[in-house]
Amino acid sequence: MANNWAFATLAELKQRIGIAAADASDDALLTSLLDLTAGSIESAAGRPLRRCHARAEYFTGGAAVIQLDAYPIAKVHSVRESATRNFDTVGAYQELVEGTDFVVDPGPGGQYGETGQLRRIGGRWLGSKVAPGCVRVVYTGGYKTDGEAAMENGTANLTDVLDFCVDEDGTFRSETEEGLFVTATPPEARRRGVLRFAMGNDLLPVWRPIAVTLRIYAKFMLPPSVGPMLRLLSIDKDPQVCSGPDIYAAIGDADDLLAFTAIADGEYHAVTVVFVFDDIDLVAARLSAGATCLSLGVDQQDLDSELYVASSRHSTLAYRPSLAVQHRPLFPNAFPVPDDLRNANLLQAVHEYMTRRTPGMISQATRGTIMPSGASYLKTAADLLPEVQRIALGYRRLF
Repeated sequence: MANNWAFATLAELKQRIGIAAADASDDALLTSLLDLTAGSIESAAGRPLRRCHARAEYFTGGAAVIQLDAYPIAKVHSVRESATRNFDTVGAYQELVEGTDFVVDPGPGGQYGETGQLRRIGGRWLGSKVAPGCVRVVYTGGYKTDGEAAMENGTANLTDVLDFCVDEDGTFRSETEEGLFVTATPPEARRRGVLRFAMGNDLLPVWRPIAVTLRIYAKFMLPPSVGPMLRLLSIDKDPQVCSGPDIYAAIGDADDLLAFTAIADGEYHAVTVVFVFDDIDLVAARLSAGATCLSLGVDQQDLDSELYVASSRHSTLAYRPSLAVQHRPLFPNAFPVPDDLRNANLLQAVHEYMTRRTPGMISQATRGTIMPSGASYLKTAADLLPEVQRIALGYRRLF
């Protein structure tokens, strides 16, 4: 997962050109030029320089040291060796432990991850030129941009939601026009609602959730004889890869998060659930794997209880489920964007902007800039300004 923030900021570029901060007429163009020229610098360097998150790389092995592309390394998430190159099936790979099986070599200054090298402890990495690809590393590396830093202490509103119902027999049901139809007993049979919130690009793996709030809208169509209870569970199965029976079985073994009384008047009412302590860690751990799934159901064995939970496609936008995750960085930032990369980004972006404004320059797509038509091309190292080219080539891998 790469980000599209440039080495420099829009405010810095406008100041360098002499555009007033309040003048937003060229903001879209300037932002595109910053991103494009940052990409040209990376292309000339021959490797990613802006921070990449949860990046997977595969290695030949056979040596004591492997070199990652997107360095400096911020965090190593997973290192696995597999003679069959199967890194997803339990038993087909070995999960290596940092400090026991490998170490991240420090740089000349002694900083963790500066060189981008991982060293195997007591031997060599699995594989050879004859049998390559036996090592997979998933990590976050590269220089953290100001754009990412500005967002790291904030709140991500997860809106990528998959929702459906599942019956006792494992049958998946789509929602009705009213929403997810959840029941406790026959004749409808016990039916649970499931909400799957995907992490997507809203929550980076180097951010730790510190507060999680679920907001849904629910209503009971028929008042039951006993005050209805809506129960919320956290499921450890992903419905995108699991069958209905597996999901329903997981609900039976799920972690109980909360039960609360619903108002039985046939109208939608907001239900806000603020997760606490271990529940936050549980949701965070599952989000780090890509998604977290929550189950909604009715406790009472009451034949007259019919519960609807507004789905992600409800006609009233405000009723759709949402999961707000407040977060902060997992660790201090040791590798902000270096000054020379920031300056190179600004130099090239200013040059491209001024070139566009020169009379007679009408074929800018071939020059590596962006035209209103949307055409764009990255410049090669030889097309960059000499100073920018020198800086970019200084970040090439030499080993």
